[in-house]
Amino acid sequence: MKNIIFILLCLLAFTSAAFSQSDNLIIIINQNTNGETPCYTVTVYDENDTVYTETISNDIELSVDNLPIGQYSVNLTNCGAPSDEAIESVTKIIEIKECQIAYVTFDLYEYVDYTQLNSSCTPEPIKSRTELQFNASYFDSRWNPDGNNPKYTAGLGYSAYYWSAFSKHVGALIGGGVGYLYAPLRIDSLSTSTYNKPIKTNYYSYLNGQFDVKFRFTTTNQQLETINPKSIFVDLGFTYNLPLYFKEITRFDAQEKMVNSFIHQYSDMSIYANIGVSNGQIFFAFRPIDFIKGNLQELPKFNLGIKIIANYAN
Repeated sequence: MKNIIFILLCLLAFTSAAFSQSDNLIIIINQNTNGETPCYTVTVYDENDTVYTETISNDIELSVDNLPIGQYSVNLTNCGAPSDEAIESVTKIIEIKECQIAYVTFDLYEYVDYTQLNSSCTPEPIKSRTELQFNASYFDSRWNPDGNNPKYTAGLGYSAYYWSAFSKHVGALIGGGVGYLYAPLRIDSLSTSTYNKPIKTNYYSYLNGQFDVKFRFTTTNQQLETINPKSIFVDLGFTYNLPLYFKEITRFDAQEKMVNSFIHQYSDMSIYANIGVSNGQIFFAFRPIDFIKGNLQELPKFNLGIKIIANYAN
């Protein structure tokens, strides 16, 4: 009887020792970023299946018990926002051994450093450009029936500029081009009696050469090769118009007309302001000096219009 009890006690002790022995895995995660609270998914798997998974959000130590002896993969995958300060995914291979605890540590701090290779890697500032401009203008004077101005003026023009961008937000443009202005005149009884014929149309026809200087202010960097299309452009400028052809033309019918030449002075100049984006602007111009001789109807002092712009780096 004593022998049987002794044998049972030995079996109990052996069984207790067998069940108390655990093949443990300790996973230590260190996350040292300064951004948002980290989020990682921890997965332990063998050759065939996932044996453990958990999502963590802080520095932590995980314990996985009762893993059979063998080889395992431990993977950490970022489940939060991507960052260049933290590892996105990493896998380590570990082995569970008899009567041993396996410790695996993940230090997830990621440091990315950048070193300038040479000056050729930095884009050179674009300090000069060529700009082409097409403009159309219109100003109506019929709101002032007592004025000594044409009914309205309508014009077209084309210019080319050299653009010096001497800073990121300020530049100067100089250039010139040609313009044409059409201005139908008011016909009164005095005009009709002067010619003793009914007047069909009476208008100014004006072809001019333009010399233009302006300063440009931009909200974004104008020294980049491609300027942001949403950049706001503001121009302040001065234009001198050299009359190449300025005549008053009075038509009595389709075949008969009278042309009045040499009625202008060489004082057609204006100051203006443009505002818009890189490919289109509206403008407002003011002509401070009259330049038509005598008592003839003077062109309006104001003008409005749009400008279509194309520019490219030199």
